[in-house]
Amino acid sequence: MLAVRRFVIVLGVAAVFLAATAFAIDANAPAKPKKPEAGPHHPAVVKLEGTVSVTKDPNNVVTAVKLTTADKTVYHVTLDKKGLELGGLNDKKVEVHGMVSEKDGKKWIMVHDFKPVEKKATPPAKPKENKK
Repeated sequence: MLAVRRFVIVLGVAAVFLAATAFAIDANAPAKPKKPEAGPHHPAVVKLEGTVSVTKDPNNVVTAVKLTTADKTVYHVTLDKKGLELGGLNDKKVEVHGMVSEKDGKKWIMVHDFKPVEKKATPPAKPKENKK
């Protein structure tokens, strides 16, 4: 009977030790990073619609891509992979998702995604009915 009692006590102490160790490991685990909130240091992803314009050097290399919105705001496009892909739609109307920032008084957009904007089809005119 004494052996069973010691076994139960040892088992209980071991269980408490394992639980405390598991809690300590979980408490030291790195916290999940939080998504930054929008603000001057953490710009939010925005959706813009506008027309793409491309500038190229004499060797036909893209040197600048800009997006001009309907209200005539000009956004300079960061020339990374997505920005250069957007440059392939010169003179096209597009919808762009990206992060906007401002540097030296100019607005910049780092493109995350884009798609051409299809022209909305005009519905056919309904024939007028003659009233009698």
